[in-house]
Amino acid sequence: MSKVQTIKVRQDKLKVILLEQLKRTPIKEIACDKAGVSRTTFYRWIKGSKKFAEEVEAAFNEGREFINDLAESQVISLIRQGEIAAMRLWLQHNSHRYANKLELSGTIGTTELPMTKAEKKARIQALKHSSLSYGQEKKRK
Repeated sequence: MSKVQTIKVRQDKLKVILLEQLKRTPIKEIACDKAGVSRTTFYRWIKGSKKFAEEVEAAFNEGREFINDLAESQVISLIRQGEIAAMRLWLQHNSHRYANKLELSGTIGTTELPMTKAEKKARIQALKHSSLSYGQEKKRK
């Protein structure tokens, strides 16, 4: 096997290890450290391969879902222990009745003010300069 092929095989193995780490812990620094890859190399691989970048994104998403599941199980454990803060957190994010609410009240009114002759003239001039054909139909008739 040539030197280039040997390097490619080693990089492919490191990429697989790195992707597995990202699935467990979706933090770049930790995943790179555990895989034995520098962050510079990690970003170079992403920049150099669209396929690898997509695999990294998929691994991040899987890792985030994994961590979310862990966090939810911990919150549920705290709820079972009677922790009020955990109960409040769960209810605010899982029940519309306990969610944060923002109420807006008031009225909106509009008044139409008549344009002065100078404003009308400025509007017509602006429309002529804006490439709209305002006023052109009057000249043609």
